[in-house]
Amino acid sequence: MNNKIWLGACVLLVWGSAAWAEDIHSGDWVWNVDDPESYHAGTQNAAGRVLMQMCDPADGTCFYAVGFDTSCDEGDSYPALVNSDAGTASIELLCGGKVGGGSNVMLVKDFEQVDNIIREATRIGFALPMKGDEFKAVRFSLKGSVNAIEAMRKVAALGAPTEKNTKKVKDTEVF
Repeated sequence: MNNKIWLGACVLLVWGSAAWAEDIHSGDWVWNVDDPESYHAGTQNAAGRVLMQMCDPADGTCFYAVGFDTSCDEGDSYPALVNSDAGTASIELLCGGKVGGGSNVMLVKDFEQVDNIIREATRIGFALPMKGDEFKAVRFSLKGSVNAIEAMRKVAALGAPTEKNTKKVKDTEVF
C-alpha cells in the first residue's frame, strides 16, 4: 500500500468532520480531489466513525478504510462480517497504523468484495469480533456513495499514467 495514501487515511480519520470541510457532498457521502497525492470519497456516521475509499492519483490504486475506534496489532489480519440490505459477506481486515486517540484504522483486504456491496446497498454495517464474546459494530449510510466514488475515481483515473503517455525504455541499448 502506498505510504502517501496511508498518511492521507490517517489524517482524515484523526481530523474527522473537520477534514470534510472542503469536500463536495453527494447524499451522505463527500469526495475530494484537492490533495494531489490522495483522493477520497467517504462518509462519517453519528459516532464519528469513517468509511472511505481512497485512491492514489499517480497509479490509480484504491482501497477502503473503516474506523472502528479500537486497537489492534499493526499488520495483522482480522476476520469481520459485513451486512447490508444487498447481502452479507465474511471479510478480512488488515490492521493499519495508529490514528488519533490511539485507535487503529482497518483496511479492507478484498476491495472488490466490499466495493460490490457498497454499489448495491443503501446501508452497510461492519462487525469486528473482540476478545471474549463481544463484537464491535459500525454502520454507515451509503446514500450518495456511488456518485461520490465515481466522481472521485474519474478524476483519479485522469491522473494515472496511461500506456500511450508512458515512454518505453529499452533494458539495453547499443550506440
